[in-house]
This record gives sequence, C-alpha cells and structure tokens, in this order.
Amino acid sequence: MLIDHVTSPTGIVLPVAELIELAHSNNIRVMVDGAHAPGMLPLNLNELKPDYYTANHHKWWCGPKVSGFLYVDEKSQGEVLPSIISHGANTEGYGPSKFQCQFNWPGTFDPSPLLALPTAIDFLASLYPTDDPNRLAGLMRHNHDLAVAGRRVILDKLKLPEPAPESMLGSLATIPIPAWTNHTSAQIQAVRTALRTEHRFELPVFRFNTANVCLRISAQTYNSLDQYERLADAVTKLS
Repeated sequence: MLIDHVTSPTGIVLPVAELIELAHSNNIRVMVDGAHAPGMLPLNLNELKPDYYTANHHKWWCGPKVSGFLYVDEKSQGEVLPSIISHGANTEGYGPSKFQCQFNWPGTFDPSPLLALPTAIDFLASLYPTDDPNRLAGLMRHNHDLAVAGRRVILDKLKLPEPAPESMLGSLATIPIPAWTNHTSAQIQAVRTALRTEHRFELPVFRFNTANVCLRISAQTYNSLDQYERLADAVTKLS
C-alpha cells in the first residue's frame, strides 16, 4: 500500500501511524511518500515502523535539491536493489550492511547536497529563538500555528467553511474558492499572474477537480499573519 504522509495538492496530514498499523494487521506492506514531512512534522521512523519511507530534503528542511532519503525496513532490504548497481555490491567496506553497500557507490556523484543538509537544519533551528533545546520542534509548531491562523483569516474573510479540520494540517493549507469553480484554464492562469505581479504572492492556484479550484498557502518563519490578511483581500478582489 502506497500512502502520502502529507498530501501535496491538499496539504492534509494523514494518520500514517494508524494506517501502517492497520495494514500490518492485514499482512500488507506499506510505502510512505513523505516528501513534505521532514521539517514540517516530527518524524521517528523507529516508532512509525513503515516498510518503506522516502522523502525530500529540499522542502521543509530547506536543503539543496536532488537530496533525499530512502528508508527500507531491515526485513525487506534483501528485496530492494538500486537502479544502478553500486561498486560496493561485490566489494567489502562500502557500508555497514549489504543493503548500504549496494546503494553507497553508484559511480561519481556530487555529495554536496547531502553534506549541506546539517547546516540547513541548523540554520532553520536558529530562526526560532527559544530556550528549548529542540528548537526545530518549536519552529514546526510555530509554522503549523501560523498556517492554521492564516487559513482561518482567509476562510473568515470569504465566509467559507473548513474544508478539512485543523487537526489534519501541518504547515500547508488548501482552500477551495467557489467563485473560481467555473474558471477556464486561462482564467486560472490570470489569477496566478495577478496574485504574483499585482499583489506579490507566489502560491499554487489549481483546479483540483471539476467542482473545485483551490489555492494553497504555506507557512514558514519568515511569514506573518498580516500577509494572509492581505492575501484574503486580494482573493476577494479576484473573486
């Protein structure tokens, strides 16, 4: 079973721990697409116990692009092979396990995106001043609270109901805009352009299905609530 940890278009945090437990109770293995999770949500793979988990570093950890990770539970590692066989597949010393030996040296590559990640994480943690030694956790809570508050501002301004409960939000929130339901692709593009060029907002505006055209907000420490208030005013003008 393949599941998202955080859905990309709609920004919903799925109950992956419960889903993994349910799947395992039915002898089903689970792969989690966690692209948005690291840096947005607390993540402990030893507690979560997925069979497979993969994620990016360039989203909420703000690491360089092309860096990410693949986790495979030990019992499944013998069944997973790299697309390019590592030099370490038949040479000792390329990793502490056969699995890592097979992945660790696929040929000449640039390791700098991976080497830069600890510095990126330290930088993120420094953006949230607190005495709490786990500053990154504080930053994630701050971003969640800001996304929730920003979504509430927009919903209240447009007099819209909650499309999903606040408990299912991380640092993303997607809002269907009923006034845009019948927009053509060209009109949706015009909204994107107006938000960017006239109001200085860069955010996804997209058709989710035949009944919903949505915008998706995100929250990081450099954002402030007044920006979402300005966005709500801009969306009102464009609706």
